Amino acid sequence: GDWDGDGIPDMAVGACWDDDGSSGAGAIYIIFLNSDGTVKAMTKISNSHGNLASFYTLDNNDRFGCSIAAIGDLNSDGVADLAVGADFDDDGSSNAGALYILFMTANVTVGGAQKIGDFWPSYIDLFDTERFGGSIASIGDLDGDGISELVVGATGDDDGSSSAGAVYVLFLSTSGAAVTVQKI
Repeated sequence: GDWDGDGIPDMAVGACWDDDGSSGAGAIYIIFLNSDGTVKAMTKISNSHGNLASFYTLDNNDRFGCSIAAIGDLNSDGVADLAVGADFDDDGSSNAGALYILFMTANVTVGGAQKIGDFWPSYIDLFDTERFGGSIASIGDLDGDGISELVVGATGDDDGSSSAGAVYVLFLSTSGAAVTVQKI
């Protein structure tokens, strides 16, 4: 997305072992680029920066930022939003993983967030060491509702055999909740 409105795309980069607020909690950086690809400025989103803590607190070794996907403007406020993985999140089960939908503001802070994982409003039945959120991709609008779906990897999923892995297709609402989930 172009968060600073200068007509040049910017990027989000993960720092999954960042220690801001908790050891290994993780962070992401929004990096504003010049037309020659050099860095003009950057801002951080973590437990201590970017207003994430107003919605969720990251714990030790959550690894927030291990994966990131651009999801367009999910809430139609004119600002690009993000999906961010935290594959070692322990809510519900040890290293089950989680996904955060971040609703960004014009001043590039978190204006709202929705967590998708084992014990949150967007509930997915996860178990120990599944590492849900280790990879994320936006795949376009499969169901024709105008909202792009996400695919989310869970490299440690044990369905079929030990750590065989799985992919979840998440059909999102504009609130960032996973309305329907298909596990592959």
